[in-house]
Amino acid sequence: MTVVTLSELMRTQRESLAARPPRPSLLATLARRLRAIDLTPAWRALASVLLAALGFLSRHALVLGGCTGVVISAATVSATLGWLATGASLFFLEARRR
Repeated sequence: MTVVTLSELMRTQRESLAARPPRPSLLATLARRLRAIDLTPAWRALASVLLAALGFLSRHALVLGGCTGVVISAATVSATLGWLATGASLFFLEARRR
């Protein structure tokens, strides 16, 4: 049977506590937990939404740009032709919405 004194136990405890490795930071813990989650489906969904939004915006930007170009070129010829082109462009844009 091994006999250990209380002072030896206390010294061993102090050594154990002194040699304990430092706790990882909260940021490192969160990063480790986040890496454990598979985010591939979320990134794919986000990419799909962004591509759809960019396609929608580019399509409408091209239509609006074309209408603006027609109105500006007609307005440089005459004011009346500019107003007619504006009306036609607004009619075209409203017809596209329906």
